[in-house]
Amino acid sequence: MEEKERRKYLTWAENIIYKRADAIVSGQHRSHYGEVAVLLAIVGEIKEDMGLQRAGRDIYEQYKKKFPRHSSFQSQMKDYFNITK
Repeated sequence: MEEKERRKYLTWAENIIYKRADAIVSGQHRSHYGEVAVLLAIVGEIKEDMGLQRAGRDIYEQYKKKFPRHSSFQSQMKDYFNITK
């Protein structure tokens, strides 16, 4: 698969994952926080594999700022993004 096509599929998947994450976390569906956190972490890993440095950390920071009062979600993200602090 060519680079251009891979980026196209990544953008498509990112949009779906971000919309799903926003809906689940804003709707406080706590039982699904882990599923969303792992999907966000996977997007970060894929982007880093494609050469975008700190992509995972950037996604983590974006969602930490977006949902600062959702400590259960942030805890799940820390686990899947391997954040120690």
